[in-house]
Amino acid sequence: MRFDLARYLAFLRGLVSPPRLRHSIGVMRVMGDLAVIYRLDEREALEAGLLHAPVGAYLVARDLGIGEPVCGAIASHSHVECPGIGNRVLARCLRIADVLAPTRPWHGMARLREVAYAGRIEEATLLHAGWLIEHFASVGIPIHPGLVATFTTLSERLGVPPGFFAREEPEGDRQVPWAFSRAIPRIPPLRRAQAPATPAGRVA
Repeated sequence: MRFDLARYLAFLRGLVSPPRLRHSIGVMRVMGDLAVIYRLDEREALEAGLLHAPVGAYLVARDLGIGEPVCGAIASHSHVECPGIGNRVLARCLRIADVLAPTRPWHGMARLREVAYAGRIEEATLLHAGWLIEHFASVGIPIHPGLVATFTTLSERLGVPPGFFAREEPEGDRQVPWAFSRAIPRIPPLRRAQAPATPAGRVA
């Protein structure tokens, strides 16, 4: 089965806005890079990138006839340590590609890209999970148990050296447009000793 870009773009244009379509194309391009680094099936990686969040795994399976592992990666890429995932590396790469797509710059993006493109996808996933948890906790958003599972599993497996969650700011990071950077809070590094909690004080 070949990667049918024209068919997929026609499908997406009927469902998503032009900005969302541009984002999906950006995610697809990043997935093309990561497919080489992590030895993924190129077609599966490109399909997962282009068709990921906007339409959902159900519509991709129903209307395009695409099955596993692409649909599994689309359905689970936000919480990639949940049980039953067929290709965890594909799902992890999709999670990272989703936030590295060129249309969505944010503070810390350069560091995450450096780690992911160095072939350290578990570190990249842990880094992003930690940043999400501290952001959600700081603004009072309940934290999904799957995200906590991702953070806990990978932090125990990899260990968390001092400064791991710090967001270095290379020169490239300082080029983020003001309209984006103003909306992205600068959050202090996550301390591993603190269990993520909801505003009510319960562990998420």
